[in-house]
Amino acid sequence: MKKKQRSFEPQLAIRNLSVLPGGEWQPPFSGWSLVQASNGSGYCLQAQGSVELETGAVLVAAGHARTVIRASQLGEMSLHTFCVMPGRLTGLITLGEQDFLKSLAIRKEGAIRILPPQSPAALMMREFCAARRQAGLLFRARLL
Repeated sequence: MKKKQRSFEPQLAIRNLSVLPGGEWQPPFSGWSLVQASNGSGYCLQAQGSVELETGAVLVAAGHARTVIRASQLGEMSLHTFCVMPGRLTGLITLGEQDFLKSLAIRKEGAIRILPPQSPAALMMREFCAARRQAGLLFRARLL
């Protein structure tokens, strides 16, 4: 019997997702998730209530923050997302920076943020998503 050969091709740093009208998607709960609504509109559902997530806006959520993205019932919503796990970046970020991110995640006001489409982070995310090559160390370093 032949063994299946594993593929070690680099994974894309940014995932593209589609959420059907009225459908929901939940960011993975490890590390920090960055999610950009690239097309369509929807809502970020949290314990405190819901906030509109317009096209181009970026959601930044800490791993423990329970949030759901629901697409508008009027149309499909496209998302670009990636996850950063600060604990796995030893050597790239200092322990002080890791501690800062942990303390920010613990505070309720720091665990979930929605950045408007015209914010620098949203504009950079749009630029990264439009890049032809989304693989390689240089791309991932710039994304970080």
